[in-house]
Amino acid sequence: MRRGYGKGEQPMDKTIDTSDEGLSLIYWQADLTFGELAVRNTLADPRWSETYPEIIAQARSANFRTHNDAILPGAVIRAIAERDDCKNAFVAYPDGVNLVGIEKKNIANVVARYPGARLIPAPEALLSYGAYCLFRACDSSFGEKGEKDNWRLARSTR
Repeated sequence: MRRGYGKGEQPMDKTIDTSDEGLSLIYWQADLTFGELAVRNTLADPRWSETYPEIIAQARSANFRTHNDAILPGAVIRAIAERDDCKNAFVAYPDGVNLVGIEKKNIANVVARYPGARLIPAPEALLSYGAYCLFRACDSSFGEKGEKDNWRLARSTR
């Protein structure tokens, strides 16, 4: 058992299919990218508990580290991105490579600031740019198309 997990809790079994690795995110990254409300409401859907019981149990854990370390599969992230209660919107730079994540209330400011920039619906941005790019677009000033979470990938191969 890894340090920091609650009594009787284990890190997620690496044999579980987390489908669409390029579309999956760690719980805390999904929370930052789409907002707590969208993530929580999506995970409340019983189909995810039936499909991914161990992952959803980990995401619902009262232990902070266990909860935040849950890797949400691409199918779950796609469902989150399709929700109307996502807090962020995504704006593509004219170069088609860089993406900005911005709170929905500030969309007009960002689009006006970058001539040629285009508002992209979250589901389309997710499929075109990848989940980690969306996270980076919200966490830092921008994300780049196809960006990978090298830290997570390295950690998962240990």
